[in-house]
Amino acid sequence: MLIFLFSSLDDPLGSTIYNDDFDAIVVIEETEPTAIKINEIRKERNMLPLNIFVIQLCYSRRRHSNFIYSVFAKEK
Repeated sequence: MLIFLFSSLDDPLGSTIYNDDFDAIVVIEETEPTAIKINEIRKERNMLPLNIFVIQLCYSRRRHSNFIYSVFAKEK
């Protein structure tokens, strides 16, 4: 059985560098370097690295943006 927990990030690294309960992180292409940095920090802290899943952005019908970001999802 898979269990998905979603966590908002209050800073670029979030709680991923403190909480060892995470197994994976889903990022977009532009934030993949941050996920790699997270794994470097986790390694320094003797934590297991996260599996990194890179996804593509969805296109938006909004005029001011070509992509859907989480800030748009929060507007609803």
